[in-house]
Amino acid sequence: MGNISLAKSYLKPDDTIFEMLNNAEEASVEAKELSFRLLTFSKGGAPVRRTASVENILRRSVAYH
Repeated sequence: MGNISLAKSYLKPDDTIFEMLNNAEEASVEAKELSFRLLTFSKGGAPVRRTASVENILRRSVAYH
């Protein structure tokens, strides 16, 4: 994530690659959160439940591809 932030600092927000780096950064954050939840669950911790919009999840997933 640090390298992504560093690369973004050299770009302007209207650059095409800037949006791609934003998407990569968001995916990294989500992967980090998922890893944390999986580690917590594997250690016997209670899973954290929260409501989520299936539509938003699908839209983000499709946008990454």
